[in-house]
Amino acid sequence: MQNPRRGRNLGLIFALSGVAACGVAFVAADDGSWIHAALMIFGISAAVFGGCAAVLQHLDLRARNQLARGEAIVARWRVDAERWNAFREFNASLGQQPGKLPNEATLRPHPPGDSVEIIVGKNAIQVDGGIHRLDIPEVEGATFVEGAMPYLAFVLFYPDPGENTTSIRTALRFPVAPGHEKAARGVAEHFAQGRHLSETFFHGAGDGSDPEDVSTCLQCGYETHHYVANCPRCGSGVRSRRWTRRFGAVIGVCGLGVTAATGAVMVNTVPMLLHPGRDVGGARFGGTAGQGVSALVLLGCVFLFGAGCVAYGMWSVATGKGTRMVRWGAIGLGAVGALAVAGFLVSAG
Repeated sequence: MQNPRRGRNLGLIFALSGVAACGVAFVAADDGSWIHAALMIFGISAAVFGGCAAVLQHLDLRARNQLARGEAIVARWRVDAERWNAFREFNASLGQQPGKLPNEATLRPHPPGDSVEIIVGKNAIQVDGGIHRLDIPEVEGATFVEGAMPYLAFVLFYPDPGENTTSIRTALRFPVAPGHEKAARGVAEHFAQGRHLSETFFHGAGDGSDPEDVSTCLQCGYETHHYVANCPRCGSGVRSRRWTRRFGAVIGVCGLGVTAATGAVMVNTVPMLLHPGRDVGGARFGGTAGQGVSALVLLGCVFLFGAGCVAYGMWSVATGKGTRMVRWGAIGLGAVGALAVAGFLVSAG
């Protein structure tokens, strides 16, 4: 069973350990050793990734608490262990069929006498304690499959924020308890008609009341106020102004953090890297001149990447439009950074 509270706390601990590592690296004198560099790399990575994990787990926890309070619930039922375990085997056979999407629900075996609770909410679905939020994926389909083993099947689409090159489709399948067939049909109808969305940070209710919800396809000009990731006319990716502004704000804040951290590192290390073997401010870089240049190029790439994210975020928030320039700029900076690392390793050898 997922434990978002524990996951959030572990993410916070990891992020705080990264902040502490960066603090130690800033306070300690930089003697050019690998320990100092390792502290900085670990610190920045842990702070960013731990913080993101903590935020995601907190959103899961909030969704679980909302369902526990009985808010925005569409239907709920309990499945006995015998039916649940039978569905596990049935789901495994479904997963082997060609074209079947993988089930993102974790189906644990349950002992006799036990039961599994399933709660279908407007913004999240809880299956055996696992939370599946619906604030980012688009529900492309919801079907109630009747028969000897009745179940609900959702098709979830996770859009790529840029050009849909890394978009993911998954399925969410779970059994329906006897006597709840009518409720399951209501769930399928509810989600099929697009009435499941409540206003969140990334999207609105999609009822046409807010112009920020209007999504426009840049390929064919199709417009809709519903929450969709792909244009139903030509299949190209579409984004609403609300999504673009909010996502740009998140990217801008992250970029600001990267820029500030990298800038502080550069202020303290650039004089030393430019004069290898000499004492600069009580510290000395023990590498070669080539290694110093490679390190500066790498730091410069990271700094420019963060600055590009800040610029992209400001542009998105101000205009409600995205741009592909940042994507290609990030790829270019990554290539230059990789060359810098290669040059550092070659010179070190």
